[in-house]
Amino acid sequence: MSVSYNQARTEMFSIVKTRLLAAAVPSIVGSIDFREQGKPNPNPISTTGFTARLVLKTVDGRQSAFVADGKRQFTTDGLIFVSIFSPLKVLDYIIGGDLAQAAKTVLEKSETSSNVWFRNVRINELDEETANYGWNVVAEFTYDTINA
Repeated sequence: MSVSYNQARTEMFSIVKTRLLAAAVPSIVGSIDFREQGKPNPNPISTTGFTARLVLKTVDGRQSAFVADGKRQFTTDGLIFVSIFSPLKVLDYIIGGDLAQAAKTVLEKSETSSNVWFRNVRINELDEETANYGWNVVAEFTYDTINA
């Protein structure tokens, strides 16, 4: 199936937000502040709540096939980052780690309706900052676009 960049981005972010909320610890579901690349938020990341920041980085785009009627298929590969931030409290560190694990599981089990799929999902712990604990959940993604 062919998908545009904007459609792939929208589907990827939607899956993460919807399924991460479903998997989150019930007591914090309403307090997760989602931030998306391309939607500026002038406020700093909360030091008292949980934040999930969603970012895409395209790594490679290449022609991968010829299809019917002289059209060409292009494959795009990239990385999706789900950065989780929690307050600097022991219990919040545990909950933040659980959120990172939930985001990892969401990406491992998901594919979008237009066949964007994820692989090589991992959690990278971030250095402690003065205001938050942090984790980057990173997955490689791939999708195809057909052009004339």
